[in-house]
Amino acid sequence: MRRVAIWVLENCNNESFLKLTKRDYRKFMIYCQDEWNMSAARCNRILSAVHMMLDMATEDEDLYEDYERNASEKIKGVPKDSVREITFIPDDEIKMLYDKLMNEERYKEATLLAILYDSGVRRNEILQVKRTDIADDKNSTDTVVVGKRGKKFKVLYFSRTKEAFKKYEATRTDDNEMLFVNSENRPATAGNIYEWIKKWGEELTELTGKDYTRLSPHSWRHCYVNNMLDGSHYLCKEMNLRAVPLEKIKTLVHHSSSQTTLSYAQNNEDKDIEDLFGITL
Repeated sequence: MRRVAIWVLENCNNESFLKLTKRDYRKFMIYCQDEWNMSAARCNRILSAVHMMLDMATEDEDLYEDYERNASEKIKGVPKDSVREITFIPDDEIKMLYDKLMNEERYKEATLLAILYDSGVRRNEILQVKRTDIADDKNSTDTVVVGKRGKKFKVLYFSRTKEAFKKYEATRTDDNEMLFVNSENRPATAGNIYEWIKKWGEELTELTGKDYTRLSPHSWRHCYVNNMLDGSHYLCKEMNLRAVPLEKIKTLVHHSSSQTTLSYAQNNEDKDIEDLFGITL
């Protein structure tokens, strides 16, 4: 239920659970799958908790006499055999999207794309960064962000972030201290970033002819790990690095286990076999 409360805070203006509509709860379930990358079983456990909470409200005529119908009751659970697809983007196509954003003077979005791919950080971590944190003579922010399980660290950034940020900062007329702001010059929310990135998915689909419509903020963390691991990340090329060792990437993304880090990478078993024997599977 804490998950539900966080989503409502960030996406529904902290509205009362009892005022949320069936559409709101359906959006939340989609968000659990697409953005939080939850398994079908976990999504269904959360939906069950929502059902129970709202059922309690419909049955309690003393405290919630005006709440007569459970808004979530007809929302179906996620099929247990559903497969969660992870979106991986090759480095050259990421550069294609970055160039498009820069050419269209969408410098805020270009900065977001650059720092996500430079650092592999999560969306809630990037929202903690301040605009004064990025400078030409540094490669990490001054802000110590708080990540998953309370881990604290500084966000890394490199040439592409610096290039985009310089253009973005030149367009800023507000005095907000946060790195990313919305159209009202208020600190950007998780929902704002989600919408920007979903739009990128549509644009990448048009640019490449591939289906990137399921692109989500967490996809960039997968891209970072995968492209660092196989040496295709632009930073590997700039710094003359080969494939970055798994243990090093584990440190970069602040995982406790290298197996967790490996699970973020693309499964290339078929390609390895094809390369080894010169065949097509």
